[in-house]
Amino acid sequence: MAAMPRSPLVGSDVHYVASGHSLGANSSTSTCRAAKVTEIKNASTVSLVVFTPRGTLFYADLTYDEGKAGGTWHWPEADGGQPTSSIYPSSARPPKKDTKEGTAKA
Repeated sequence: MAAMPRSPLVGSDVHYVASGHSLGANSSTSTCRAAKVTEIKNASTVSLVVFTPRGTLFYADLTYDEGKAGGTWHWPEADGGQPTSSIYPSSARPPKKDTKEGTAKA
């Protein structure tokens, strides 16, 4: 297993890899599901709440695997495992206010 790009924190957004028929995954492939870290066991083992099209599921003692084996977790590919600098994507970021005039800037 390669070193993780960062350590998980409670509340971190991650992906859970479902496999087989669990969580609506195709039996021949693994399916990534959105998840949040709910507990830290150690640097690579966490508990998650997993969001599925049919509801939420809770899993304990899941191991990090960038190879995306079924029943593991990994950082989302979109952020490359790096923390984001803003909670808003640049296209949805609210305008900055000009403190001198109280008007909005793009």
